Amino acid sequence: MKKLLLTIIVALAAANISAQSTTYRDRNGNRTSTSTKDKSTTTYRDRYGNRTGTATTQSSSSGKENTTYRDRYGNRTGTAETRTSSNGNTNTTYRDTYGNRTGTSESKTSYDGKTITTTYCDRYGNRTGTSTTTINSDGSTTTTFRDKYGNRTGTSTSR
Repeated sequence: MKKLLLTIIVALAAANISAQSTTYRDRNGNRTSTSTKDKSTTTYRDRYGNRTGTATTQSSSSGKENTTYRDRYGNRTGTAETRTSSNGNTNTTYRDTYGNRTGTSESKTSYDGKTITTTYCDRYGNRTGTSTTTINSDGSTTTTFRDKYGNRTGTSTSR
């Protein structure tokens, strides 16, 4: 019994170590929120550590990824469907609670594989912003978010 309990504790500790955490900051460098990804669920928290929502991702047999977003009470607030094209670009369609398309994004990876540029559009196809993700040598990533005019609106760092 003690051996089983010890094995469970070690497994849980290993699972916690493998979780990826991300810190989001505003344009002034102030921490605004965090997220922790473990397997297929991402948990979002505000600056005080209160849980604000989750995102659960599932892969389908056709190669698409479907993500369901939920608020802090577990109510479904939206979905996203992600497809990867043959040239490596990733296209995502976002939908609200009722299934109406609210926006899209397209991600392109640089030739050297160290930078990912994402363009976000509203439901009419108008560009609303961009993000640039840089993969650092230690495996962490740094993302810079910009509005449609190119002004920096925030950053995030994942470890």
